[in-house]
Amino acid sequence: MPCVSSTFPALASLGLPSPGGPDPLPSGCTFHVDSNTTYLGQGVVAGGSPFRLRQLSDQGALAFESWAAGGPLEAALSQQQLARRLVDDGVLHPTWPSEVFLDFDDVTVVIPIRDRPEQLNDLLAQLEEFRVIVVDDCSEDVNEIRRITSLHNVRLVTRDRQGGPGAARNTGMHEVTTPLTVFIDSDCWLTPEWLPPLLAHFTDPRVGAVAPRIQGSRGASSRERFEHDASPLDVGSSPSLVRPGSPVSFLPSATLLLRTRLGPMLFDESLNGGEDVDLVWRLAESGWLVRFEPSSVVHHPMRGTLHGWFAQRYFYGTTAAPLEQRHGDAAAPLKGPFWNLLGWLFVALGLPGLGAVCLGVSVELLRKRLQSFSDSPLRLAWDLSRFSWQHTPALCRQLVRTYAPLMILGSLFSRRLRRALLVTLSVGTLDRWQKSGSDLDVASFSYWSVLDDVTYAAGVWSGVLKMKRPGALLPRVTFTWRKPVPPFQNSSSQHT
Repeated sequence: MPCVSSTFPALASLGLPSPGGPDPLPSGCTFHVDSNTTYLGQGVVAGGSPFRLRQLSDQGALAFESWAAGGPLEAALSQQQLARRLVDDGVLHPTWPSEVFLDFDDVTVVIPIRDRPEQLNDLLAQLEEFRVIVVDDCSEDVNEIRRITSLHNVRLVTRDRQGGPGAARNTGMHEVTTPLTVFIDSDCWLTPEWLPPLLAHFTDPRVGAVAPRIQGSRGASSRERFEHDASPLDVGSSPSLVRPGSPVSFLPSATLLLRTRLGPMLFDESLNGGEDVDLVWRLAESGWLVRFEPSSVVHHPMRGTLHGWFAQRYFYGTTAAPLEQRHGDAAAPLKGPFWNLLGWLFVALGLPGLGAVCLGVSVELLRKRLQSFSDSPLRLAWDLSRFSWQHTPALCRQLVRTYAPLMILGSLFSRRLRRALLVTLSVGTLDRWQKSGSDLDVASFSYWSVLDDVTYAAGVWSGVLKMKRPGALLPRVTFTWRKPVPPFQNSSSQHT
C-alpha cells in the first residue's frame, strides 16, 4: 500500500558543519588510556590513531602519568590543552562524571521502519519516557504501523517512496527540534542505563556522534552462540575514537546518537549499503570526534536463516568498493610500514630468515628516525617494532577478509601458499576466539569465523569487479615511519 505524505526532498550537498576550533577539553573527566597505546617512559607515548610517537614535556609526562593512574583533568589551561591534543589523537578516552549528563529531554528518538510491526511495538514499549518519531518507509501495511504508533502516542512520519533506512533517518532528523538525535533500528533491544554513558560524551563540544556496543542475541546453536560473541556489528569491548585507520574504524547505525545540527541530510541516499560507515568517515574528515562507548550495550538479533546469515556477510563485503570510490586510501584494506608487512609475509610463507632481515631493516630505519628524539634510539626502535608486531593477528584476519579468494586459489597449486593460508587463518581466528571470551569451543568458533571472513571476502571481490574499483584491494604502505611528534608546548603546537 503506498504511503501518503511527502518525503523531505533530497539535497545535492552532503557537506557537514565544522565543530569549530580545538577548544581546551573541559575539566573534571578521568581517562582510559587507549588499549593500543603504550607509555615507554621518559615522556614517550606510542599509539593513537594514526599510530605515532609523541614526546611529552616533563610537565606533560607528569600529567599523563597521573591520568593513566586515574587522576582527573584539572582546570589548568596547559593540562586542558594537552588533554585535548591526546584525546583528539585517540591516545586518551575521557570518562565524564554523572553530574554533567544532559537531560533525556534533550534527545529525540528516530526509528526508521518498513514493516516489522511487532518489533516496533516492542521497541516503543521501552521508550515511553522519550520523545519519539517513527518514519515509515512505505510498509506493506502502513495502517498497522499507524495503529501501533497511535497506541504508544508517538509521532508517525510517512514517506511517499521507499528510500531505505538512510533516507528514512534523514527524513526523521529533519523533524527533530532537540539538540540531540538518536537513531534506533526497530529490531534493537535496549538494556537498562543504555543512554547516560552516551550522553556524557557530548560534554566535549567536538564530539559529533557516539554509539553503544551492539551485541547479538544469545541462542542455543553454535551459530547463534558465535553471533552473540562475534557479531559483525560488535566492534569490541574497549572505548575508542572512530575514524579510518583506527582500531575501530566504523560504527553501525543500529543505534547512533548525534548532534542534530549536523543534519538533516546526514546519510548518502545513493548508497545501497555502508552509508553508516560513510557518515562516520565524513564526520571525521570534517573535524568531528566520533566515539564508541562499550559501557552502553544494545542487543540486536541475528539473521534467522543460514542463507540470510551468509547473505548479510556477503553484502557487507560489497560495500568496500563504493566506500573506496568516495574515500580513497581511507578504505585501504591494509595499512602499515612496508618492511613490517613484507617480514610477516615471509614468516607466513615459511621463510623466517627473510622475515628477520625485514625486521632488521625496519628497526634500522626507525633508529635513524629517532636519533634526534631519544638518547637510546636503538632500544626505542626495537621496542616499537616489537609493539607493532603485536598487531599481527589483526593483520592476518584482514588478509583473509580481503584476499581469501586469491589465497585459496593459490593454495591449490603451491605447498608454500597452503602453509601461508593455514598460518593466516589460525593466527587470526585463534586471536579472535580468545578476545571474544566465547564459551564456544575453539573448533566450532573457528568454523564459523572462517566462513564469516571468507564470505565477506567474496563480497569484496564481487563489489570490486562490479564497480571496477581495484583500489579496494590495494594496501596502503609506507616506506618510512612517521616522524615523531615533538614535545607539547602550548595550544599553538602543531603535528610535524
